[in-house]
Amino acid sequence: MAGTIRRDKRVKPLLPTYFDFKDGLEKDRGIEYGFDYLPVYQVASESPGERHAADGVVRLYARWEAVSRGTKKNGALVGKIEYRHRLDTDVSPQELGLEIGYAGLTTVSFGDIGWTLPNLYWEQHLAEDRVSFVAGIVDVTDYVDTYALNDSLTQFFNQAFATNSTIPAPGQGLGASARGSIGRHLYLVAGIADGGGALWERSLSAGPGYFPRGARDLLGVGLNRGRPSEDTFASGLEDQYTLEVFYRWRPLRLLTISPDLQLLFDPGLNPDEDLVAVLGVRVRLALCRDRSLPRTGVHGGVHTPRTVEHSL
Repeated sequence: MAGTIRRDKRVKPLLPTYFDFKDGLEKDRGIEYGFDYLPVYQVASESPGERHAADGVVRLYARWEAVSRGTKKNGALVGKIEYRHRLDTDVSPQELGLEIGYAGLTTVSFGDIGWTLPNLYWEQHLAEDRVSFVAGIVDVTDYVDTYALNDSLTQFFNQAFATNSTIPAPGQGLGASARGSIGRHLYLVAGIADGGGALWERSLSAGPGYFPRGARDLLGVGLNRGRPSEDTFASGLEDQYTLEVFYRWRPLRLLTISPDLQLLFDPGLNPDEDLVAVLGVRVRLALCRDRSLPRTGVHGGVHTPRTVEHSL
């Protein structure tokens, strides 16, 4: 969130009055906030169950820099509220994988769970920002095995590329994470949280991301080989292969459209099918004035999870 807000200030706003108020609130009170809405739709070529799934996510997130504001030893309270809801389909996109016999998720963050509080934690920076930690309600996948293209709300859809499914990470809950910088280009992250179960036993992913118009658009291609977990699904399941191609198109600062194609080879829970194709589209609506979408995890020295970085 902090990185996006910094970029936000360098661009002429679409709504001057609104952003003047927002900037004043940050200057006077140290309060930054954002709001966006993300609907998604997916359809499968074949399925023993449902083929269509649609969902929407409303997000409100905020950061209150309450201690040592504007310094490299600041402390802040960070929180995010979400409302995730199905859009006139019998299943959500998070459930579509099991409907088509794929032992995994064709998208991660779009489930029919209603209101939720994914983040509410204290963030503290110390030693000229060479050390930082967070503690409270956190999402472990924001900090564990993160990389530049694993944000399921703005980049790849499929869990094979949005997170590491071999790590038994729990969902949102009580936890803590600490970061320590080692020189200018290295950092070390460690954390602790609640128990959880892994979806896959083995996973190997590779693929490039290409920015054809600076940071405005993004083309991503990913290939994964994964073996479903015997504890989570069943014993004796063979490896699945996942190919995903998406393009994140940003025609306006307030609008991002991401068409997506997934080819699921040898889906583990549907042995009668050699290939299932899943077409999808994701939209992000926000009153943005940032030139680029946020980076993830602790990149750039900011100990803030990717799920709260998107700025209004």
